[in-house]
Amino acid sequence: MRCHSLRSTGTGVSLAALTGLALTVGAPAARAQSTYGAVVGVLTDTTKAVVPGAPVTLTEVQTNVRRATT
Repeated sequence: MRCHSLRSTGTGVSLAALTGLALTVGAPAARAQSTYGAVVGVLTDTTKAVVPGAPVTLTEVQTNVRRATT
């Protein structure tokens, strides 16, 4: 089995340059992550009437952390 480096192809592109390019291109996606969010909606009963002031509880199922609001 014969192994060739990118430099031997005559392109002059090094593996380090390609790695740097890949990391640079992937960086914007990593910065887009956030720890904040929002839940928006309208709570209705079975007759589709709005239920004002109804308590709502959100639960993170992996950690069982709960947030409640009215």
